[in-house]
Amino acid sequence: MAKKRIVGVVGLGHVGAHVAFCLGMMGIADEILLCDLNEKKVISECQDLNDAVMYMPNHSVYKIADYAGLKDCDIIVNAVGDITLCASGNRDDELVNSVKQVADYVPKVMAGGFDGIFINITNPCDVIANLIQRKSGLPKGRVMGTGTLLDSSRLIHELSFATGLDSRGFFAFMMGEHGNAQMVAWSQMNFYGKPLAEMEEDPRFQFDKDLVQQKAIKGGWVTYSGKFCTEYGIASAAATLVRTIFHDEKRILPCSAQLDGEYGEKDVFVGVPCVVGINGIEEVMEYNLPENEMKRFKECIATIRANIAKGDKVLAGEKL
Repeated sequence: MAKKRIVGVVGLGHVGAHVAFCLGMMGIADEILLCDLNEKKVISECQDLNDAVMYMPNHSVYKIADYAGLKDCDIIVNAVGDITLCASGNRDDELVNSVKQVADYVPKVMAGGFDGIFINITNPCDVIANLIQRKSGLPKGRVMGTGTLLDSSRLIHELSFATGLDSRGFFAFMMGEHGNAQMVAWSQMNFYGKPLAEMEEDPRFQFDKDLVQQKAIKGGWVTYSGKFCTEYGIASAAATLVRTIFHDEKRILPCSAQLDGEYGEKDVFVGVPCVVGINGIEEVMEYNLPENEMKRFKECIATIRANIAKGDKVLAGEKL
């Protein structure tokens, strides 16, 4: 008998609700369990989503679950948080609230017997992915964050706009923090296999790299400025990660992964291209970055480590 594909979504705000919708609309999960401290909100979302099932291309069922009820999930998507806390334009401003919520509920999920994969969306993404791994005790690779997956989509969108060429021809990604401390690995970018350095005689590729990078970094704030949240992009990115795992695609995606010696770093989650499959993150792709890019990447990691230390202070009850 075929096994149900069960996904839990914790946190039914703008992002969590859209993730739940994508999982059904894209035919990724058979059963989606919804979990939120706001009882009225989760009841309303569950009703609305089940009302949409008849018009989805595949059959899915939405149910409400508490933390212990998530035990049979193959994957849990963490989307708790308060988007209004980062209205300043810095995702790090969500740190205190996010750390407290995640540190409280993850042990309750694990106590219920959960033994699957965690995908984190909550900001600051790399810091919270690190915290989930520590609080869950799950093996390396079975906790990940969406990390620079959405930022990489923003980058390719900007490259397509700058050159006037189809976005599907670009291989490019952001690395580092899912936040202001991230970077483009220009040395690894190519267009249908042809490196950027070989394309720069073409006027279409004589774009301002710094401007493109800044637009990719700031893209989320363009979205936030008019609607005070981000929804479609991040939900599609998270759903893609879930699908990639379920179908064991071995697809290379830039997401927040735990380093274990790669790039000379250990015990930190950071956005890097990874091979994603049935076991979660199965391999971190280690690229030979030139000195200037490696220096910038190390600076990104230093920012993440500083925020991890802040999170530990919050857990210890110390003032920041």
